[in-house]
Amino acid sequence: MQKQLAAGLAAFGLLSGIAWAEEAPEQQQKLDELETVVVTGVPVPRLWKVSKGDHVMWVAGNAWLSAGRTWRSDQVDAHVAESQLVLYPGQVNARPDIGLLKAITLLPAAFKAAKNPDGKTLKDVLPAETYARWRVLKTTYIGRDNDIEKWRPSIAIEMLQGEVFKKLNPGPRPKPAAPGPSVRSVVDKATKKYKVKARTMPTVERVVKMDARKILKSAYHVELGDVLCFTQGLDYLERMIEFTKQRAAAPASVDRPATEGDAPPPRRASCDDVLVKKLRSGEIPDPAGALKVIDEIELQGKLGREQLDAEWLAAAQAAIATNRSTFAVVSMNHATSPTGYLAKLKELGYTVEEPD
Repeated sequence: MQKQLAAGLAAFGLLSGIAWAEEAPEQQQKLDELETVVVTGVPVPRLWKVSKGDHVMWVAGNAWLSAGRTWRSDQVDAHVAESQLVLYPGQVNARPDIGLLKAITLLPAAFKAAKNPDGKTLKDVLPAETYARWRVLKTTYIGRDNDIEKWRPSIAIEMLQGEVFKKLNPGPRPKPAAPGPSVRSVVDKATKKYKVKARTMPTVERVVKMDARKILKSAYHVELGDVLCFTQGLDYLERMIEFTKQRAAAPASVDRPATEGDAPPPRRASCDDVLVKKLRSGEIPDPAGALKVIDEIELQGKLGREQLDAEWLAAAQAAIATNRSTFAVVSMNHATSPTGYLAKLKELGYTVEEPD
């Protein structure tokens, strides 16, 4: 039942062709990728100075340190302490109008759409050579459970990959190393310490209407053409299995130059991406208009980001006009990009000084 639920959920995302277009908080970046200023071995957050007359806004580009390291925060503390406002960025969330309860009611349709049309099995839809390779891995890592043979190739390969990784990495998974502190956490601490007023820009919500049941129902009779994606998945798993065996067999004290075979194989392409390309090319029919929904979500994500940018710039200008000193945190991209927030403020006539 657990595998069936996983397959149904996978089908819901894959066969509807929908990806959430969300402008989430910026992803974690390593310190050495950010050209962060380092003073006597201690990293210092990069601060830009935006000014108009005698009013100033200090802007910190958000970044993360690796675990166990700390920021030198005296500059941030001093500028936050003298400020009347700390301004935090918002985010965009563009998504289909499907809540949890609605998604649950759609699971039966997702289960049906996740299976090969007309009662076919993987043996019926895969080339004989590809199916023979599949059976070798399936027998080794899944065993006699033949229910998996009913699922679409793109879903079956994901299920097999999960079982392969369980066998290659037995036991509980190690917890990932906790990341080090972010610049924002340093600003948060200073804001509370000096009791400075803080404002976080609101999330821009963009919801797109879609008939998910119609999309799933129409997908049941459509050949997705996901054999190529399935074959790429087999290639990846076979190389990963061989890499793991070689690494386990190699003596720990071997002193030799590193070779290409020492690195794990690159991850395969996403089946979702392959499906969308086939929809766009017309290779896969789209009677329910899934592609139209995908395009609408992308458009709403773009419009949402434009709205968020405009709202942040308006808030920044109002803060600079009102306060003698303001402190702001933005993504590193918005700090450094030629089309980012600081570049736009410069175009509007503000003086922008780069970090020392």
